[in-house]
Amino acid sequence: MINKNSTSFSAPSFASYFTQEVKPVTPVQMTIADIAKAIDNFDYYYEASDSDSVWSNGERSKAQIVKELRELTPEQLQEVKALITIDIDAVCRYFAEFFTNLPEVTPEVVAEPSRASKVMTLAWELIRAEIASNLSEGLTLAWKKVKAMEQLRKGIAYITFIKADGTERKAIGTLRQGNYSYESKNSGKKKNPSIIPFWDLEKKAFRACRIERLIEVAA
Repeated sequence: MINKNSTSFSAPSFASYFTQEVKPVTPVQMTIADIAKAIDNFDYYYEASDSDSVWSNGERSKAQIVKELRELTPEQLQEVKALITIDIDAVCRYFAEFFTNLPEVTPEVVAEPSRASKVMTLAWELIRAEIASNLSEGLTLAWKKVKAMEQLRKGIAYITFIKADGTERKAIGTLRQGNYSYESKNSGKKKNPSIIPFWDLEKKAFRACRIERLIEVAA
């Protein structure tokens, strides 16, 4: 007799085994560091072995490494190459197609501060050095120096300024590379933010004037 109050369990039908969704196995992708480590640990002398298992393992490892390397960009190959610790000539015996004639890595270009940023930075330096008494004065002097330095770096400039004794002086100066030859002594002295250095083409030596005494810098 069947007890109607009992709990019954129905077994899955035979056909259901064939209709269940089979989820694909996602292959584990090696990282840059993993690939470099695999190359370091690769048996570079497996071909010289008499053992079939050593030969098979070597071929299998080589095929796996080649498969991973083919997925990489030139930049990623450069990263792998940088992480490899064994002799690159040994590596190239088996993986030369990936590590020879790689394009040079372009160094990251550091953006130069904008003109306005240079002026603001210099203005605060002038205030801290007590050359300017407030931000307005600091900005005025900073703009004056930045424009003067730009003109000197472009080529030859005609400079007019007041000397320490109160007399006016005119000079022909430059800061353009190639217009003068000078070996820096690297004294390590802290630079005065108010100073405008220049190569005096008549005196054949470096001279300087203070920004607050500058009258004009003309092309």
